[in-house]
Amino acid sequence: MTELIEVGRTMGPYGVRGWVKIAPGADGEAMTGTRKWLFKSALSGEISPLEVQGVKPHGRFFIAKWRGCEAPEEAPRWKGSILIDRADFPELADDELWAADFIGCEVVSRQGEPLGRVASLESNGVQDLLAVSPADGGRPFLIPVVEAYVLEIDVKQKRITVDWNRDWL
Repeated sequence: MTELIEVGRTMGPYGVRGWVKIAPGADGEAMTGTRKWLFKSALSGEISPLEVQGVKPHGRFFIAKWRGCEAPEEAPRWKGSILIDRADFPELADDELWAADFIGCEVVSRQGEPLGRVASLESNGVQDLLAVSPADGGRPFLIPVVEAYVLEIDVKQKRITVDWNRDWL
């Protein structure tokens, strides 16, 4: 099953040899561990494979070179998103997860009460935050991804148990 994850967005040319600057998404580090990238055009929505020739970190961003973008003047036609199939993500240590693994997980209290589903993983600069869409359709809320609140993450069952109370919403 193909599950395409957006790992970055192109920002424009870098240098004079056809490199492109990329703003990484939550799972942007996956770009350095695989060359099986896809490009989704911001103009047409069309998805096509990229033949990646190089990628490197550049401050908070990445720069990448692929076949078909040979000069800075060609970079504007590459405005869009970088996608990677979840199956092609690099392996992580046993205690690590990709942000994509959290999306769609059911969030339940320690008493088993459904609180909602993870819509995205965000950050406040200090820690990651689960952005949860409530089960009852109420206002979305954030739960810090720290041991005090996140008790268990079961990616296979797509379930996260938290020490959180519905009254706190």
